[in-house]
Amino acid sequence: MNTFENNQEQTSNLPATQAARIAAMVQRVSAPIDLWTPEVGDILVGELFDKKTVQSQYGQQEQFVVRTQHGTLISYWLNKYIAEQLRVQGATYGSIVAVTYQGKSETSTGKAYHRYNVMVDA
Repeated sequence: MNTFENNQEQTSNLPATQAARIAAMVQRVSAPIDLWTPEVGDILVGELFDKKTVQSQYGQQEQFVVRTQHGTLISYWLNKYIAEQLRVQGATYGSIVAVTYQGKSETSTGKAYHRYNVMVDA
C-alpha cells in the first residue's frame, strides 16, 4: 500500500520515461522548502508531498511536506498526533490535507502541548 505512513511513493503518479522521472526527482530535491511557523488559527493546506527526517536541536525528527495550491513546498514537524490523524484518515501521497494550529494547552498533569485540527481529503 502506498501510504504516507509507509513513506512509499505512489508509482502511478510517476512520469512515464526514465528521463522524465529523473528530471522530476531533481526538481523535487532542489526545490526550496519553507518551515511553517504558525500562529493560533493558521491553516496549512495542500497536497501531501513528502516526508523527511531532519536534524534538530532535539535530535532526528520527521517533518511532512505539503505542496500548496501555488506550488510552494512547506514543511512542518510530524508529531505523534498529526501522524496518527494522517494515518487514521487514510492520507497518502497526493492527498489534500489541512492542518489548523489551535495553540497551546495543558494536560491534566500540567504538561504543555500544541493542539491541532487535521483533515484529510484522500
